[in-house]
Amino acid sequence: MKTTKLLIVLILLSSIEIQCIYAQIASASDNLVVVPIADRKVPFNLSANGISKTIEFGPDLAWADMQNFRRNILFMGLDQIDIVRASFQPTYPLVNETDLTTEQINDLNNRLNLINTYVGPNTNLALNCDHPWVDNWYVGNPARWEQLIRTTAQKFIDAGHSIVTIGAFNEPDYGWGQGSAQDMYDITNLMNNNSFYDAIRLSGGNTLNCDEAQGWYDYLVPAGVDEGNTHQLAGSFNGFASFLQNVRANGHHATLDELHNIVEALVGYEYGMQTGIWWADIDLASGEMVKAFDGERLGYAEHRSNWTAAAVYRNPEGKVQAFGGTSERQAVTTTYNYLSKDRVVYYDGYGPQRSFVLELPGGTGYGQGQTNAERVINISWGDDIQPVINGTYKLVNRATGQVLEVAGDFNEAGVYQGNYSGKLTQHWEVFPVDSRVGGDFSYYRIKPVSSANRRLDLYGYSLEPGGKVSIWDNGPYGNQQWYLDYAEDGWFYIRSRESSYCAEINGSGNLVQGEKSNSQNQQWRFLPVDAPIEFDAPSIPTNLVAESRPTSVKLSWSASPESDVLGYDILRSQTMGGAYNTISRSVVTTEFVDNTVLAGETYFYVIKAVDQSLNQSNFSNEVTTSVNGANDMVVRLNLDSDTKDSTVNLNHAAINGGSFVSGINGEGAVSLNGSSDFMQLSSDIASYEELTISTWVKWAGFNVGQYLFEFSNGSDEYFYLSPSISGFTEFAIKHNGVEQKLNAAALPAGEWAHVAITIGDLGMFLYINGQVVAQSEIASIRPIDIMPFLNYLGVNTGNKKYFEGLVDDFRIYNYQMTPGTVGAIYNALSIEDDKLIANKINLWPVPADDFLNITTSEKSHLANYKLFLYSLNGKLLIEKQSHFSNNIQLDVSGLTSGLYILKMTSDTGNITKKIIVNH
Repeated sequence: MKTTKLLIVLILLSSIEIQCIYAQIASASDNLVVVPIADRKVPFNLSANGISKTIEFGPDLAWADMQNFRRNILFMGLDQIDIVRASFQPTYPLVNETDLTTEQINDLNNRLNLINTYVGPNTNLALNCDHPWVDNWYVGNPARWEQLIRTTAQKFIDAGHSIVTIGAFNEPDYGWGQGSAQDMYDITNLMNNNSFYDAIRLSGGNTLNCDEAQGWYDYLVPAGVDEGNTHQLAGSFNGFASFLQNVRANGHHATLDELHNIVEALVGYEYGMQTGIWWADIDLASGEMVKAFDGERLGYAEHRSNWTAAAVYRNPEGKVQAFGGTSERQAVTTTYNYLSKDRVVYYDGYGPQRSFVLELPGGTGYGQGQTNAERVINISWGDDIQPVINGTYKLVNRATGQVLEVAGDFNEAGVYQGNYSGKLTQHWEVFPVDSRVGGDFSYYRIKPVSSANRRLDLYGYSLEPGGKVSIWDNGPYGNQQWYLDYAEDGWFYIRSRESSYCAEINGSGNLVQGEKSNSQNQQWRFLPVDAPIEFDAPSIPTNLVAESRPTSVKLSWSASPESDVLGYDILRSQTMGGAYNTISRSVVTTEFVDNTVLAGETYFYVIKAVDQSLNQSNFSNEVTTSVNGANDMVVRLNLDSDTKDSTVNLNHAAINGGSFVSGINGEGAVSLNGSSDFMQLSSDIASYEELTISTWVKWAGFNVGQYLFEFSNGSDEYFYLSPSISGFTEFAIKHNGVEQKLNAAALPAGEWAHVAITIGDLGMFLYINGQVVAQSEIASIRPIDIMPFLNYLGVNTGNKKYFEGLVDDFRIYNYQMTPGTVGAIYNALSIEDDKLIANKINLWPVPADDFLNITTSEKSHLANYKLFLYSLNGKLLIEKQSHFSNNIQLDVSGLTSGLYILKMTSDTGNITKKIIVNH
């Protein structure tokens, strides 16, 4: 612990606990990791009502591919199919100018067969032009074109289906030989004046380039168009969004009848899309998003110039998922930070944490390096959280307790179950796919350890139950990619990217796929290779007790006796008996500090033991407590050689880059380079009615707009301190659109300065070197109003400007210090001469009773020596001078019990120490 930079302001208590790092105690901040500074934030509140809209979705048969069509249905679910896009074909002249040719009828019947077989009767259809080529018989003849549409539509109607919308051309801006804008106008006008189309929407535009959509739509509206439509294979985000808004503002139906990626649907949802049709096939992210759209949207963000977007949805069953997507041909790599505002959560098992950064890869230009990237992430909380999967495992079947084994290292080698024997053919590497795998990257690859280059493979891209699962040479396609669908209690379904079906064991003991049935035969545990295969839960931990502290809660318990206990999960509720949320996992100690609690709230805790085989005990006894809210230090980062918190709250920080160098008194400080270094602080260290933040900084100067610290809740609510904005040191706090600021002269560059900010009933104060340099008598916005959890030292997340300089002794208190107290902190710590060696000075007894003894082994160190004893508010209580003595005694019998500051000065140096008096 530091000797020359000790706290001089602490609350007086009947007994004082010396604050230090308790390495044997775990805390909620132990696993804090640095979250990259993202391009965009996606805040969401799980307790809030979201935005609800009704969107119709369906698959496409303009490209009449059975595999694509079936995959659409498998991933969306048959109950989500509201419409199917079919087509008319101007490839041959009509027979007798009224009927279809054999080729056209065969193509129509193929589409009808797919619709009837996989969707069913009475399906709503959208018709557009399928143009492998356009026969000259139609070109420039609107009546023939309209007759083709009407004849084709009647065939579908006669087969029991309904036509709800028709577009005369498809991607008219690209041409495809269909004709001019006037041709489309004339065809649409003929349909508009024919009663056959009275109950059918007439679609205009559906352009390849979304920037062209508005012009085509506007041109066709007088002809009778009542539906706006576009694709997004070129064009700007602005053009895409504004077109949808304009169509809706005009009272017309907004359709995207050729979705290539979930970004188009995410943006469409925001700006007015009512119908979306998926071109070609879709994957997990697309299918899950369709289902989620029937629920509520909890958060949304976009990056227009990068052509990307992200959102969080809660589906009708309560499942919460994060989505992100990129333009198929135009995206720029973008990072999104998903921010849970009201609780810690788990992102695909990673957590507990508030934030998760997703990088969506893009290219360098139109079609250059584009991967059409998208992803879905499951957001969970509660008492049963999925494990993180990324490593080498044995895959254990829940129904049989046997493991997966591969028959050999050759293509189409079978995979079957067997008793575990430790062979490499029974070990599997399971790892996420690369984000540039192509399209959706929500998947995993599964590789037998015994093979160098083969992967688990769905043979023949089968979409049939019973399809064989074997291994095959590593390939880029979806039949070698799998997603993990969490069931419960550590068990997963392993599902194919190609079919959505689950890996299961058939009657012969071989691995095949089957429709999800909730059967234990389809459920698998991913156990580390050294974990035993057993299913006996460990003993329940006993003797759980809770200790209330000013800003945290300490839990302790008796360990479970089993030798294979991996750790303990900590669960908390604000209601007696649950429901509980897991606030920490795999704690290896029997003591834990919950530093994520708030004053005024009552908490209920239980714990459970988890063993190496992922078996979980039942809950321990429940304990309840709340923080006592006394004035206290919340966090102190000494920054000597790490980012550990030296208070009992264990609010540790994490650092990105940086280096530890000599600080204000020759001990440690952190150096930040101004280009990439920053520190991430614990999430719940500033949510108080009153607050004091104190630190020492040596700012390099130069760039304006840097932040020394920033605290926010992910939305446009925050407080920050900047060393220089427009030439001023600036503190700002914002809530509900109202911002309050304090400004003072810019910090001196290249010099150590003590900076403090206090907020409370006295108002707002900004201090530099112990002096008030700016103040406001009114502090109508308090940190508790913002509830910040996205907290940083050394970065402005809005513009990605980084602080350059040194930071030392960063502290936060849960109360507002008075000006005299802040001045006392500065005066006690502003020591530039440390020639008086601290470790040669001894104070005893500790704590002192009636007398405090000061001794040194070197008499010369006490020559011409003065003692000053201060109270915590800086009042001088005792002053004494000594000449050439190696044992000085101070009479402290008249002082009350508590903490005091002893300052010693001499002609050879100065030193400050804290002392405790306890009568």
